Amino acid sequence: CAQAIADASAPLGWSVSVLDARPEYAAEELWPDAEECIAAEPGDFLARETTESLARFSHILLLGHDWATDEALLNGLLERAEGRPQVGCIGSRSKWQAFEKSALEAGLTQEMLDSVICPIGVSIGAESPQEIAIAVLAQIISEVKGVEPAGPSWRE
Repeated sequence: CAQAIADASAPLGWSVSVLDARPEYAAEELWPDAEECIAAEPGDFLARETTESLARFSHILLLGHDWATDEALLNGLLERAEGRPQVGCIGSRSKWQAFEKSALEAGLTQEMLDSVICPIGVSIGAESPQEIAIAVLAQIISEVKGVEPAGPSWRE
């Protein structure tokens, strides 16, 4: 999904940064158009980041292969991000419920968790990585333009 989102972002002129704990997946060869490729464990990445440095991102999408990695990033980002950048997670209801429980136990507030978009993407029944990318980008575009995706069109 991350590659499909990055590929679909390029024609929009959006910059993409990649973070993966596995160096082989954060390799610049895989992401030639990326603004930055960061190979780091969540704790190492978060130790270098502040509220100010995170402001370089408009959105952070947690698309990880590993719940523990995404959970650590989510908690750390919410502690630092102060509502910006917008954080979104890919995942199931059970994954989100586990994240929410962990975050609350770690002392984060329900208000912080309510700011996270999960699941990410406009609800269009997307299944393939390319469909998910379209759904995610449509949600970001609608947010940026202040348009409700399910809102009335000019015909209504």
